[in-house]
Amino acid sequence: MRSIKKRIFSVLLFCTLILCLCIVSTLTAAVADVYGDYEYTISNGAVTITKYIGGGSAVEIPSKLDGYPVREIGRYAFRQLTNNTEIYSNLENINVLQKFTTPSDSVTSIFIPASVKKIDASSIVLWTLESITVDKANKYYASVNGILFSKDMKTLYLYPANHPDTSFVVPSSVTTLSASFRNCEKLESVILPENLTSIPKSLFNGCQSLKQVLIPESVTYIGPSAFGACMSLASIRIPDGVTAIYSLTFAACPDLSSIYIPALYSRQCY
Repeated sequence: MRSIKKRIFSVLLFCTLILCLCIVSTLTAAVADVYGDYEYTISNGAVTITKYIGGGSAVEIPSKLDGYPVREIGRYAFRQLTNNTEIYSNLENINVLQKFTTPSDSVTSIFIPASVKKIDASSIVLWTLESITVDKANKYYASVNGILFSKDMKTLYLYPANHPDTSFVVPSSVTTLSASFRNCEKLESVILPENLTSIPKSLFNGCQSLKQVLIPESVTYIGPSAFGACMSLASIRIPDGVTAIYSLTFAACPDLSSIYIPALYSRQCY
């Protein structure tokens, strides 16, 4: 009987030790390393910055942390920013910026180094952002007057939410837009280029001062919520090639009193 109890006790003790080791390993893996003002993880000999924990009037992202090269800025890495006015980087090897920053009440500019190959531009949600500057040596992105484009100027990725200009003419080279103008509260007038065929979902969502948008006849698609919460928009003309209008395309536009739709009989509303 005692022998059986000892065996049961030994098995339970062994299982408890294994469970404790698993818990410790999990906790250890979940805790990021800390070096200076940054929390980070290391993979394949390179650093991903996971969180900024410092302060000051400007942030300069280092090219190395604890001797390892910084290659990636992680999701929400700068979520805690409250007192910073500029994010600057002279990284030589960074490849990816994803959810580079999240809403902050004081960030006004971002510098994109030459080595960046991929930016999740739709996730740069900064109410106070006035300009984006891209290193001229970058092979994938460019900036003109503080606005983010693809290097070939065919895609407009991001118009900063607090850009000082009240009117904007999209360059004629642009054929593709992302959620480029979302929450641009100062923007009052936009002229879209003739080569454009699609206005994507939420393109002007939250542009509360927007009064006029000239849509070219080349456009055949307007996505849901494209003009949502455009509080000052009073009228708009839909090109003849657009064959469907979604129910939320003009949601929360209290001043909108006139929508001109040629050949109304052929349109469908969803």
